[in-house]
Amino acid sequence: RQAESQMEAKQAAAIAEMQQAKQQQALSAKAAEDAKIKAEQEAERRRQAESQMDSKQAAAIAEAQQAKQQQALSAKAAEDAKIKAEQEAERRRQAESQMEAKQAAAIAEMQQAKQQQALSAKAAEDAKI
Repeated sequence: RQAESQMEAKQAAAIAEMQQAKQQQALSAKAAEDAKIKAEQEAERRRQAESQMDSKQAAAIAEAQQAKQQQALSAKAAEDAKIKAEQEAERRRQAESQMEAKQAAAIAEMQQAKQQQALSAKAAEDAKI
């Protein structure tokens, strides 16, 4: 009975950890999407700034070059965030698979404990007879 309680507690902990991994995966994906949107908005803002060049062309060209550098940095940051989110998602999927395997093992162990308990009860009953 104590083994059953322990197995149930392990199973509940595994389920909670799996749910937490899924939530973290969703948060990572949202962060990557937000970073991508921000980079796209920044790129659009820079493109509009470039289209408004006027008599201050020399200053505008310098600003445009800086904008392109910032756009490249923003795009790289978004790509890095996307890669990081994908790596995190893969890590979470692996953790989820491990939790599922642990859960299956815990269930099997609990079933084995129940079978052993039944055999012990049968042996005790047979010994009485």
